[in-house]
Amino acid sequence: MITKAVLMPDTFAGMRSAAVIANVVCLCIAYGIRVFDDGALAAWSGTALYTCVVYGVIVFARPTIRPLAAFAGATGFSWFMELSQLTPVPGYLSARSILARQVFGAQFDPNDLPWYPAGALLMMAAHTVYRRVRQTGSARTGSSDTATDPATPSPV
Repeated sequence: MITKAVLMPDTFAGMRSAAVIANVVCLCIAYGIRVFDDGALAAWSGTALYTCVVYGVIVFARPTIRPLAAFAGATGFSWFMELSQLTPVPGYLSARSILARQVFGAQFDPNDLPWYPAGALLMMAAHTVYRRVRQTGSARTGSSDTATDPATPSPV
């Protein structure tokens, strides 16, 4: 069965664009905070914003994903990366690359664990609002964009 989402792949462009914009904003905020603060605020906000970026990557890769599933994926990935720091591998990679340090971190910190779902929760809220606004706008204009939303029953 061919759905309208398959027939109109460009309807994902709005969700993907929003994910890219959200990631750019999150990165600017994270690095902006580091310019003005080098303490706990920078560390905790960076941890939360790391998960925001992971959430954005998930939504970019799968624009039809539901907010709760993206929340679970971003939080789970972030926790996995944090817990992997209990092994020597992330420290080894981080010592050799700035990019690897940004992705893997360097050492385990149990204080980071609650900040990951905090960041994912922020993105889940924004994602939910975006989807509702998009659905409401589509309903008002009679657009078929709602056909790409898995929460909306397809007339096909």
